[in-house]
Amino acid sequence: MSTPPRHSWNRQPGWNPQSSWNPQSSWLPQSSWLPQPAQSSPSAVDALEPVEVEPVEVEVEPVEVAESVGGGPAAGSLSTATDPPKPAPYASPPQPGTYLIASRAVTGNCIEVHPRNPRRAVCSPIANDSPKRQLWYVQRFGKGYKIKNAMHNVYLSAPDSNEGTVVETNTQPTMWNLMKTHDGFAIQYGEEDGVIDLHCGSHEWASALYMISSDSCDRSARRWNFVHKSTDVGGEIAETVEDQIDRLNNRIALMGAELAAKDRRMAELLEELQASRRDRSGDLSAPNADSARNNQR
Repeated sequence: MSTPPRHSWNRQPGWNPQSSWNPQSSWLPQSSWLPQPAQSSPSAVDALEPVEVEPVEVEVEPVEVAESVGGGPAAGSLSTATDPPKPAPYASPPQPGTYLIASRAVTGNCIEVHPRNPRRAVCSPIANDSPKRQLWYVQRFGKGYKIKNAMHNVYLSAPDSNEGTVVETNTQPTMWNLMKTHDGFAIQYGEEDGVIDLHCGSHEWASALYMISSDSCDRSARRWNFVHKSTDVGGEIAETVEDQIDRLNNRIALMGAELAAKDRRMAELLEELQASRRDRSGDLSAPNADSARNNQR
């Protein structure tokens, strides 16, 4: 059986039957097939003039933080109040003036008077407008300072320095010492072993403040940043140790005078009581006229 002849078109010299199927081959259409970009009229281009665009200034207003019924920030609201600047290590004690007292544990919170209980001092987030209940007049007092609230006529105070004592307010000043640290100040109760502590470093609104031993100032919850706002001291007069001694002597003299007046009043009342007893005993010893006539019968 003879083999059929192969077609001559399959045997073209130099032709590779797989070349047209090679995916690696770079095939390009002829330039006449490509769409040509539209050419603009020279007269239209020349007619175009540059347009000056003035910059537009956009002013971003801060978002006000609404307060809840309790006086603190509303749940889910965002505060635009920025954290105060970081204090310098071992800085000099503050000069008299108006201050925010910001926590170093929660840098966006500060000491304030509770809005619903002016007898309590608490720690809350810093508000945008820094209400006066968060501002404090700091003035020299004896060997330390007295710290008075700018809204309420009360001072930062504590009954004693015992650990666990609640920090409160009082109409009479308490002497506080400001102990230098590497990061803010520890607020010491007089010269005793006790400093103000933000309980558990809480970031919640109206967090409690307690007294705690001063040997733990390495913890940020016991350190505070005094952020200067103005030189206003709210009319508070500085008192040296000598001034305090004079004031105490005056109080002692006044109390002595009051005690002397009470002693005189007690002596007068005692004399009146004795006179009343004498008159009563005299009435009882006098004979009854009716009983005397009956005896004669």
